[in-house]
Amino acid sequence: MEDILLKAMQKDQAVSRLGVLRIKDDEIVNFMSSLEPKLCEHPFGKMYLMDTDDKEAVREFEKQYNALVYLVIRNVMEDGNMLDSYLYVSEHKDEWCDDIIDCANMIPVAYVRNYRHPELSEFGSIVLSRTENGGVIRVG
Repeated sequence: MEDILLKAMQKDQAVSRLGVLRIKDDEIVNFMSSLEPKLCEHPFGKMYLMDTDDKEAVREFEKQYNALVYLVIRNVMEDGNMLDSYLYVSEHKDEWCDDIIDCANMIPVAYVRNYRHPELSEFGSIVLSRTENGGVIRVG
């Protein structure tokens, strides 16, 4: 029962963060109904549905860390390496207030998945920029 309550609270928190990031309303509504994060790709921040492999990777992350991913930002580096930044709500409710402030300042906490070198995947803050089409991109 406690886990169900946490998931409901994480969902509410994720919706709040999407709003703070000013993601398009229809994308927020889609997340609310499906709990499936969209994938934003650089350079324009256009939002896409994730493929099966991407969804599986997100679900594994969520299960391992008892988190809820609400947005995935993909960057392809000059050398061809791909990085996915998972914006997520942790299970640590005492951090949520600071996390909302970080989102408002466009520096949310993320898990960055490194495809070529998985051992270099890590948690940390990233820098975002809003795009004209209602998405976000990672700029730092």
